Amino acid sequence: MKRIRLLVYILAITILVYTFSVFALEKESRVIENAPLENEQGKSNEDKIPSKTLESSNENQIFYETHIEKIGWQEAVHDGATAGTSGKGLRMEAIKVNIPQPEYQGTVEYKAYVEGLGWQNYVKNGEVAGTSGQSLRMEAIKIKLTGEMAEHYDVYYRVHVQMFGWLDWAKNDETAGTIGYSYRLEAIEIKLVDKNSTPTFKTTCPFKKIELSYETHIEKIGWQEAVHDGATAGTSGKGLRMEAIKVNIPQPEYQGTVEYKAYVEGLGWQNYVKNGEVAGTSGQSLRMEAIKIKLTGEMAEHYDVYYRVHVQMFGWLDWAKNDETAGTIGYSYRLEAIEIKLVNKGLSAPGETNRKFINRLLKYGAYQNNHWLEEQFDGEKLGIIGSPLNNLYISIIESEHTGQVLYSSYVTGLGWQKPIANDDHSNPETQRIEAIKIDLSGEISNYYDIYYSLYISNIGWSGWGKNGEACGNVGYGNSIQAIKVQLVSKNGQSPGSNNNLYQEDSLHIKYQSYIQNDNWQNYVSDGATSGTTGQSKSINGLKIKLNKNTISGSLEYSAHVPEIGWQDFFHENEQAGLIGKRIEAIRIRLTENLAQKYDVYYRVHVATVGWMGWAANGQSAGTAHACLGVEAVQIQLVEKGQQGPQNTDNIKTTEPYLEANWITDENGNAYYYDIFGNMLKGGNYLIGNTTYSFSPTGILLGDRELEIIDVSSHNGTINWKNVAESGIYGVIIRISASAIYEDKKLAENIAGVKKYNIPYGIYIYSYAENYTEGIAYANFTKQMINKYNINPTLGIFLDLESNNITQFMGTTEYTAVVKGFLSVIPTAELYTYVYYANTALNTTYMRNKITWIAHYSSSCGYTGSYKMWQYTSNGYLSGISGVVDKSKLYR
Repeated sequence: MKRIRLLVYILAITILVYTFSVFALEKESRVIENAPLENEQGKSNEDKIPSKTLESSNENQIFYETHIEKIGWQEAVHDGATAGTSGKGLRMEAIKVNIPQPEYQGTVEYKAYVEGLGWQNYVKNGEVAGTSGQSLRMEAIKIKLTGEMAEHYDVYYRVHVQMFGWLDWAKNDETAGTIGYSYRLEAIEIKLVDKNSTPTFKTTCPFKKIELSYETHIEKIGWQEAVHDGATAGTSGKGLRMEAIKVNIPQPEYQGTVEYKAYVEGLGWQNYVKNGEVAGTSGQSLRMEAIKIKLTGEMAEHYDVYYRVHVQMFGWLDWAKNDETAGTIGYSYRLEAIEIKLVNKGLSAPGETNRKFINRLLKYGAYQNNHWLEEQFDGEKLGIIGSPLNNLYISIIESEHTGQVLYSSYVTGLGWQKPIANDDHSNPETQRIEAIKIDLSGEISNYYDIYYSLYISNIGWSGWGKNGEACGNVGYGNSIQAIKVQLVSKNGQSPGSNNNLYQEDSLHIKYQSYIQNDNWQNYVSDGATSGTTGQSKSINGLKIKLNKNTISGSLEYSAHVPEIGWQDFFHENEQAGLIGKRIEAIRIRLTENLAQKYDVYYRVHVATVGWMGWAANGQSAGTAHACLGVEAVQIQLVEKGQQGPQNTDNIKTTEPYLEANWITDENGNAYYYDIFGNMLKGGNYLIGNTTYSFSPTGILLGDRELEIIDVSSHNGTINWKNVAESGIYGVIIRISASAIYEDKKLAENIAGVKKYNIPYGIYIYSYAENYTEGIAYANFTKQMINKYNINPTLGIFLDLESNNITQFMGTTEYTAVVKGFLSVIPTAELYTYVYYANTALNTTYMRNKITWIAHYSSSCGYTGSYKMWQYTSNGYLSGISGVVDKSKLYR
C-alpha cells in the first residue's frame, strides 16, 4: 500500500513538471512571434508595425485570420502580426477580424473588394469578408471601429499587394490595396492604436487605383492591351489607323460615367457610348478621324477629362477637354494614337490646348455636263467655264456649333425653288440655274457669315453675296457656270467685292383653270380671265405661278371645296381643288419679302351671282355654304403703294366673299339665310347634298336629334317589336356589370335588336381598379361580342361611375383602367356623368375619350365635346315597362 502511494506521488510530480515546461515553451514562442520580423527585403518589421505595448491580458487585442489560395484558413494572428503570405504568389481570398475582449462598447467592421464582385457589404466580429471555395482574389479592404471603441482607438492596417509589395498604412475605413489593376492581396497586418498616441509609420500611399483605362483597336493589330491615366494607346510612325476605342473608369470615386463618340470614315459622328462600350468600328477597315469624350454626373463636377490624338500628317495635336473635338474632319486623315487623363477640377491642363482640332468647314458639289463634279471645299472654285450648272449641293462638314446651310436655286422655267439643306439637290438635273441664295441657320449663324460668288455666262464673276442675298442673273437667258462658297468669321472681311450681285427681269403672275367636264385651259397672266362665263361650268382645279421669283418669299393659294371646306395652302404650280368637285371660293397670298413688295388682287365669277368684288392678300373670294361654284377667276400683282383693280363693271355685289348661314333661335328653331341674307321659306331647297324643307315662317321642318335608349336586365323583358315601331333610332345594351357575369337579358336584348334591325351599341359597367383589370373588362367584352356575333354600330362604351369599389379612385387609377381597356379595344369610348367628368376623370386624355355624357337637365352642362347626351333616366317608351334612360345622338 505504501509502495502504491509513493508511485502516485511520483506520477503527480512528473505531470506538474511537464505542464510547467510546456507553458514556458509557449511563452517563449509568443515572445518570438511578437518580435520584429524580417520582411522580404531583409529589413526589420519594426518600422511597419504600429507602436503599442502588448498588455499581459488580451483585452483590446485585435485578432485576424486569412483564407489563402492552396492553403485555406491560416492560424489567427493578432496586433500587427502578418497574416497571409508574401513571395509565394498566393492570393488572399477571405478574412475574419475580431476583438474578443473589447475594453469599451463597440465592434470592428470590415469589407472586401473582391475580383468580379466589387465591394461586398460590411461584416463584423469574426464574420467572413471575401469568399472561399470560389478562387476569387481580394483586391482591397476597409476596416473601421464603431461605438466607444472608435472614440478611444484608431485601427490601422496595411496590405501586401502583387507587383507592389507592402503599401503604406490605412486608417479607420480608408481603402487599403488596389482597384482597377486586377492585382491580388497576399498578406495583411492590423493594429489598434490609442487615440492619444502619435504613430510614426508611413500613411502616404495605402491605396492605388486606376482612374481611367482605355484600349484601342488598331489596323493589322486588333485590340491592344489596355493602358491607363495618360499613357499612349495606339501607334505612331507606323501608318496604322485607329479603328475603335473603349474607355472606362474602373471604380469611379463619384457617381457618373465616361461617355465618348467617334467620327468615323464614311459614317460621321456615331452616337455616344459609355463605360467600356465600343466607339468606332472593327472588321470594317474604317478609320477614326476625331473623338469627343466627356464625364457625367458627380464625376463631371470633380474632374475634367483631357485627351489628345496623334493624327496622320499632323502628328500629336494639343489637348482637348470635356467633350471638345480632338482630331480632324474633312481631310480624310486617320487617328493613330490617343492619350486620356483625368485632372482634378481647377488644375491646369496636361499641356497646350490651342490646336486640338483641325477641320474643313464647307463642302459643295455640282452637276455639270451630265455628271457630278468632284466636290470642293472652303472657297475653292467648282465648275467648268463654258457649261451651265444644273444642280448643286452644299453642307457644313463639321462644326462645334449646331446649324446648317440653307440654299435655294432659281431654275429656268421653274423660278425659285424651296430652300433645302445638308446635301439635298437644289434642282432637277435637266434645267439650268440662273441665280442662288445661300444662308446659315441655327447657332452657327451667330459665329459665321457665308459668302458666295458665281461665274455667269456672258458676264463673268459676280460680286460676293452674303447670308441669303440673291446672287445671279434672272430672266436674261444667262446661266451659272461656276461657284465659290466660303465661311468667314462673323463680321470678318469679305473674300472680295460685293458689287454686281444680282439682276432680274420684271415679275408676272400666271394661272390656269380646270373646267368642269372639260380639261385644263392654257395659262393666262396679269388680270386676264381664266375659266368660263355663261356656260354654267364650275372650276374644279386651279394652278398659279410666277414667271420667276427674285425676291425671298412664295406664292400660296387655297380653295374651298364642298364636304371638305378650306384646303391647306398650295405652292406655285400645285393644284388647288379636286377634279370632279366645284371650287366655291379661293384665297391667294404672298409671303416674306415678296409680300413686302407686292399686293396680289383676285376676284371670281360665281354661278347665279356673276363677278364679285376684288379680294386681296389672303382674303376669301367666292361663297360658302351656298352650293355655288366659281366659274372664272382674274388675278393681278400690284406693287406696294400702287392702286389695285377697281369694281367698274356692272356687278350684283362689290363684296368679294359671301356666306350662307344656319341660324338657331332661343327656342331651338333653325333657319337658313342665303348669301344675300334672304331667309328661305317653304318648298324644297338643295343645300350641299341634302334637300331641306322650311315652314312658311322659315322654320326648318323634320330636323331633330336621334333618340337613343339604353337598357339592361333592370328593364326586364322588352317587347322589341313595340320598341321598333316607337320611332326610337337606336339602343345601347349593357353586356355586364362586371368582367365575370353577363347581363341576364343580354341574349334576349341582342336577339331583339337584330330581329327588328334596330341600330345598337353596347356598354359594360366598370368596377375595374387598375390597368390589368381594365384589360380583363375589355377581354370579357370581346368574349361577349364573339359569343353573340355583336355588331355595335353605335359604339362600345366603358361605363365609369362612382360605386362602392371605385369611389376613392382618382385620375391616375382611372387613366390606368382606361388605357388597359383601350389596349384591347382601341375604338372604345367612355360613358360618365358631368360631375365625374369634371373630377375623377378630369384629364385631357380621358375627356377626349368621353363621347356619351349624362346630365339630367333641360340642357347639357358639360363643357367638353361629346356625341351623345343622356338627358333623363325617367323616360317612357312603348315596349318597356317602367322608366328607361334616354339620350340624344347628334349627327
